[in-house]
Amino acid sequence: MPLIFSLNVLSPWLPAFAARLRRVPIRAPRAGDAQAIENFYRALGNDTLRQRFHCAFNGLSRARINQLCELGDRDPGRVQTRVAVLRQGADDTVVGHAGWHLDAPGRAEFALVVADRHQGRGIGPRLMAALVQSARAAGLTELHASVLPDNGPMVRLMLRLGTVIDEDPDEPGVLRVRLALRPLPRWARGSRLPAFRSPERTGFNAPLFAGLEVQERSCRAAGVAR
Repeated sequence: MPLIFSLNVLSPWLPAFAARLRRVPIRAPRAGDAQAIENFYRALGNDTLRQRFHCAFNGLSRARINQLCELGDRDPGRVQTRVAVLRQGADDTVVGHAGWHLDAPGRAEFALVVADRHQGRGIGPRLMAALVQSARAAGLTELHASVLPDNGPMVRLMLRLGTVIDEDPDEPGVLRVRLALRPLPRWARGSRLPAFRSPERTGFNAPLFAGLEVQERSCRAAGVAR
């Protein structure tokens, strides 16, 4: 009886929670997203900017904003980006941005950042899963990044994904993470892979789940080598 009572109390909230999930899809950016991406970066707090770009400053220059708004559709084998968007009527507000760019044959550097007020809701792991998916489709075998040690959420996510983490020899005090990918068969490269069922549909509030098991399953399905 207490369990039934609890479910009855919670049931009015479930449709709103499901709608909240649907309003934050992960997708490739579009030509009309440039202003939303600029607004997203200009709204980031100084500490979030420091963890993303490894330096302390107030805001970003116009040239840097233009570079971050690059859609990457001219050469998808070298550059890929993804955005997490909050749907508000007819407009999409960017609440997360991630991407990778090729820096060696089969290897690419990646980065991701989530809006301050939307951190801790599972958006970062979903962006990471989308990057892995696109990297495999492009035939990459490794994603790597530099991470500040005090970027706790990113470090924890990388550990749970089984990345190799060591000190960056070129940047003292910075961690270097490397994520090995299982290559896709040739016939599947460049094709549209099926969307993830989790955590995109069930992991909006990641702390509700045990550890990051939902995100781990999603990234393993995307082809993260363990």
